[in-house]
Amino acid sequence: MVNYTNRMMTAIESAMGHEIAWPDRQERAVNSAAVAGFSWLYRAGRWLFATRTSALYIFSLECLVAATT
Repeated sequence: MVNYTNRMMTAIESAMGHEIAWPDRQERAVNSAAVAGFSWLYRAGRWLFATRTSALYIFSLECLVAATT
């Protein structure tokens, strides 16, 4: 991914005819880590919400069955 990004940046600079002040590698790495962290947190939150919602649905269904029998 990094090699592809570097090639794209070089291609853009070549097309424009001058160098662009890109963020340095360390800053890009920090940004990538932050995005990956937020992405992981988002996915974990979605999984937790889906699991909790499913458990709540099953529990309420069991209560309904218990109440009607």
